[in-house]
Amino acid sequence: DGVNDAPALKKANVGVAVAEASDAARSAADIVLTEPGLSVIIEALLASRQIFQRMRNYAIYTCSVTIRVVVGFAILIFAFKFDFPPFMVLILAILNDGTIMTISKDRVKPSPYPNEWNLFEIFFSAIVYGLYLTASTVAFFAIIVKTNFFQDKFGVQHFENLPNGGGYNDRILHSIIYLQVSTISQALIFITRSRGLFFTERPSLILVAAFMIAQLVATFISVYANWGFTEIRGCGWHWAGIVWIWNIIWFFPLDAVKFGIQAYFDPIRKRAIEEVMDRTPSTKDQVERRKSTLGGSATPSVLPSRRRSTMVGTDKEKRRDTLATAASYYAPHTRSFSVAHKHRNFARILNMDGEAANPVHADKDGLRRFSIVQ
Repeated sequence: DGVNDAPALKKANVGVAVAEASDAARSAADIVLTEPGLSVIIEALLASRQIFQRMRNYAIYTCSVTIRVVVGFAILIFAFKFDFPPFMVLILAILNDGTIMTISKDRVKPSPYPNEWNLFEIFFSAIVYGLYLTASTVAFFAIIVKTNFFQDKFGVQHFENLPNGGGYNDRILHSIIYLQVSTISQALIFITRSRGLFFTERPSLILVAAFMIAQLVATFISVYANWGFTEIRGCGWHWAGIVWIWNIIWFFPLDAVKFGIQAYFDPIRKRAIEEVMDRTPSTKDQVERRKSTLGGSATPSVLPSRRRSTMVGTDKEKRRDTLATAASYYAPHTRSFSVAHKHRNFARILNMDGEAANPVHADKDGLRRFSIVQ
């Protein structure tokens, strides 16, 4: 907070100046706290993890929907000669984008681990979700055109293969597949936004409202639309009910798919944190306490000091709780951060031969003072 802290703040990967800091400390810091105390740092960490979680949810959802649309319709085209109307793909994109924009206001829980942008995890999750949704569409289409299951159980019409290689390009079937793809694709956002069961983490009201409005629009389009220019005709409420029931059945196992992905990546993330913590310069006692905290052991693996040995049981429990909280905020990846480029070396640049036409000559101490003030 003082003038003498400015060089340390400048050298640090992330320099933080408190609210009452001097002007020199403020200018050298990367972050300036606006409220007294250090508790706002924890609030900033939690807020940043929430923002990161929203970005991660959006990335996984968008990639998953892209994979399911490309792969799913490619299989339908080559296997069943089913030509889905391009205009309906545009409607899908508009409704999906309108809904997903509300994720910026979503209620999310911050990650229990320090965040890291892991592209492999994002693409792996997106591929798994996308292929699962693709399987739901292809299986639904195959049951409709290759069996009489829905016709026998619900009394709906059967679709025949058109002559002369026309494939299964009935206008009503176009509406049915559009509704199936739209509803389960947008419902995926409730899976990607949560770490536990999707119904245990309440989404924001604006996200739920956007989803309901978009799916009501999609349902009414598939039930009533009769658009000759895009080859669709209303399928009726019987088929709409079948589609919704089918998608609900396929939706619930998505939580199990998510837990399988987490079971694979969480141990890898935990081991990476432990390895970085071991490499972090600190005393042996600090390293062992951090490892024991992450490992969930009840007591540290090092011998207690004289001061700690005199603590009562409740004090030790409070200390362990404090360590557990600190470990959850510990960011092991800060060592890989590069200091943000700032024009703080103006004095040094002026004095470099060849960098300026008229170099300024000053002693080392003068340059250092000038750099700090600047």
